[in-house]
Parts: sequence; C-alpha cells; structure tokens
Amino acid sequence: FTPSPTLTCVRTDVPMTTPPPMTQAAGWRMAVAFTDGNPTDLATTHDGQVWVVGKRQTKCATPNPGSTISDSIISGGHNTTSGADNTISDADNTISDADNTISGAVWHYNGREWRSLPAPDCATELTRVLTTTAGAVWVLGEGSKTGCSARWNGTTWTDESTLTSDTVLAAFGTDGLWLRKGTALVRRSGRSTRKYELGMTPQTVSVLGPNKAWAVGFRRPADKEAEQYTAAENVPHFARWNGRVWDPIPSPELDLPKDARRSWLFLTDQFASAPDDVWAVGRVGSKIPPPACTPMEDETCVQARLLILHWNGTTWSQHLGKPVAWDISGRIAPDGTGGFWLPEADGNKLAHLSHGRLTPVHLPGDFTRLTAIATQPGTTHTWLLGWSGAAPPNWILWSTK
Repeated sequence: FTPSPTLTCVRTDVPMTTPPPMTQAAGWRMAVAFTDGNPTDLATTHDGQVWVVGKRQTKCATPNPGSTISDSIISGGHNTTSGADNTISDADNTISDADNTISGAVWHYNGREWRSLPAPDCATELTRVLTTTAGAVWVLGEGSKTGCSARWNGTTWTDESTLTSDTVLAAFGTDGLWLRKGTALVRRSGRSTRKYELGMTPQTVSVLGPNKAWAVGFRRPADKEAEQYTAAENVPHFARWNGRVWDPIPSPELDLPKDARRSWLFLTDQFASAPDDVWAVGRVGSKIPPPACTPMEDETCVQARLLILHWNGTTWSQHLGKPVAWDISGRIAPDGTGGFWLPEADGNKLAHLSHGRLTPVHLPGDFTRLTAIATQPGTTHTWLLGWSGAAPPNWILWSTK
C-alpha cells in the first residue's frame, strides 16, 4: 500500500522507513503496512470492502536552527534535557500549532486496491468506524471543539455530528444508530428518534439486522468504585431487540473466583450469530496481587481472568480463564464457522475458540499489540489491525487470506 504523498507527513531529517515484508504463517498473512498515519479502528462490509480510520500529522514540526532539542523529543521519544547547562529557551524553540496539524485519516480497500480518502472536515482524530448490513459506513471521533460523526454517502462524508451527542454503541440500516443515554437506548433512524428504557446501563450492542440486536449492561451506580461493587452489581443483564421492544432474557448465574467479594466484572464485547447463539467476553478483575507480583510504592498489582459467556437459547455457560494482566484487549470477532477470534486471551496475543477449545495463534511479523479486529460478514475472512514490533515498527493489517 503506497499512501498519497499529499496526505503524508514527511520529516526531511528522518529517513523513510520500509514496511516489514508481507509474510504468512499459521493461516494469517501480513497484508498492509501503514506508514502515513496512526490507524485506530477497522470495519468490513458484505462485499469485501475494508475501512480503517485513525489520525495523521499533515505537517511536520522541526526545531529552529541551532536548537539543542534531540530528534527523539520531536518524534515522540522520551529523552529529556535538564539542569542549568541544558536550559532551552522557549522563544528560540517555539513550534506553532500550524506546524503540527493533526487530522482524521481514512483508508479504504475496495476489494482490489487500497487508497487514502479525505476525512470528514469535522474530524481532528477518528477513533471508530461502523458498517451495517445495508452498506452504510459511519466514522466517529474528535473535532476541534466537539465530537465528530459522519456518514459516507458513496462519494463524500455527510456531517451528522448533531445527531450523536450521546454515546454511539452500534449502527444499523442505511442511516440508523443505537445510542446510550443513561439507562436507556436511543434509536435514531433518519429524523426519527425513540428512547427505550432498559433498567440497566448498556455497555455494548451487537446488530444482526434492522430488527435484530442484542444489548448487555449492568445495574450499578456510575460514581461507584469498581472494588466497591456488590455481588448483585456484578451480574450482567442482557436484552434482545425484536424490531418493536427490548425483551430481557435471564442473566447468567456466574461461578466467580473465591475472591469475588473483592472483584469486579466488565463485559467488553459480544456478538450474536443467531437468537440461540450469543457470545459475550469480559474480565473478572481483582486487586489481590498474584504470587509473583511485587507492588511498587502505593500501586497495587492488578490481575484479571478472562470470562467467556455463551447463550444457547435456553441456558448460559461460562469459561473462566487463568489469571493474566489486567490490561488485555476486549475485542472479539466471529470466525464464520461458529467460533471466534479472541485477542489477548490467557496470556496469548491471539487465541481462537473453535469446537469448545481455546488455542493460541501465532502471527507473522512479530505481532506486539492488537488495536481492532473484524470479520467480513457471511465469510471466514478476518482482518486484524495491530502493532508490529519488528524493526522498523509499523502499524500492520493482518488477513486470513
């Protein structure tokens, strides 16, 4: 993928990097290296399109001649100068905002080739992209003063920022959104808006179609600390949209660790492939330090356990993983055959749940960190966006074909 030179921030004093070779291993290949920005999210469509959003620096700041600021500071490193002998005058080294313009970035794959697209005018940074079965594409992010939301009309972006003052959880149809407003979900479709009280604070919504969706959330105060949650506040609640109302379904009876009274539960993602096949993934966290952990100063070692929930239309089943670091990814993606891909599971960078077994997956190119994952609807083709620690490091998009 060769980015447009007009959209690329080029540092004349730093040599251009070369993307890692596009290698393949264990059914995954390195497909795209992004060298002209920082991607943050991706989504796919039924016809094989891929949308990636993020941000890029459109102008590059350089210090004034004679400056003692190191290149590592300008390029985002952590080196600093201190002491009387290293005082740097602000007047001599002012870098204006105009020289450090950050803008939203959009990359698009039409099934044959990649290209950069102009981002919505309202965006200084894009953090999320949503697609629907009807072919709609939404991007969400930050603007210079408020949030930015826009919908792709086939040739350009339509600014819809006034519609999304609440938190967007999912998209549907050609112009519909599900938004969270307190303990309710708001359904926006065109100029129509309707609010549905759920009796819980929804965390995620997954959409199968205009009249099929699932929501999950918790009944607990927003101002309460996680370690203060009661057992009842750690119980997730699920509801199913039938096109007219949200119907609640029974909550799972969780078998949490013995230290549950000092633990807290979060569900980070979920999807439904059918009314009797729903998966949810989250973490059971605890501030009880693991044996090999030594707290530093006032900080407490935090660990977590992977939690997988499955609804078969009648009952819930659960899988509780081994203790791992708390900072793990929560995104999942169906594999198209009844299982799903699960990043950062039980200490593995990527795992695959298939036929009841959770197996680690090794990606080519020194995969270091995952950002987003998505599967083309109706297929087994999955895309994974992450960071490669190979020299030079790059944002990489992996693919299963």
